[in-house]
Amino acid sequence: MWRYGRGHDRSLGREVLVMEGWRNAKRTGQGCLPFPCKEPRCLLLCLLLFVGACAELPQINVKVIDQKTALENQVLGSFEELGEDLALIESVRSVDAEGEVHEPETISESKARALLAMQNRLYNADDLDRFRALGCVGERNDGLPEILPCKAAEEDPALGRLLQEVVAEETRDRKIIMARIIETNENLTQEDLPQVERIFAAQEIEKLKPGEFYQDERGKWVKKNEPSD
Repeated sequence: MWRYGRGHDRSLGREVLVMEGWRNAKRTGQGCLPFPCKEPRCLLLCLLLFVGACAELPQINVKVIDQKTALENQVLGSFEELGEDLALIESVRSVDAEGEVHEPETISESKARALLAMQNRLYNADDLDRFRALGCVGERNDGLPEILPCKAAEEDPALGRLLQEVVAEETRDRKIIMARIIETNENLTQEDLPQVERIFAAQEIEKLKPGEFYQDERGKWVKKNEPSD
């Protein structure tokens, strides 16, 4: 049964209104609707339900930095556009001054999946930051996270399971977003994926705090702000 309820959001560490049906579906992989549906309109409904349930989550903050190559600006610009689209999702559920409800924009299945991936990354962001700080997760040079040997997760089975879950979801979501970026840029093809991955990796590494792990260009794991020999 689908219902609204009070739940503790592990991303925020406080009580927020959550959709129990979404959380159960999200963790079991059975889909976000109480019936099977793969059409784009179902993905849009899924997205609207999730955004409504997670309204208190922080909005994604994407910054396109100057002095980048044309390809970097193109990739980061597409990423920024997805963030802006996500921020506008709430507006399709709004009512204007005359009391007229605005109809949702029809979007493709690919875009709906990318927006869901962006939203899910926000949901997992605090946990991912926590695991980076513990040394349990590092950033690979291909734009994906990797689980590293971690005493905290080894000593706490529940934490270890959460680590596996969060990294698996983050990996899936990043792949969806990178695929969407290639799809929406007509001058990019699947052959450009390695370059897109490197750009994505640079963006994630830039956000790391001192002492957190990342993989350098040679594949060696190093800590942020420490020299790579």
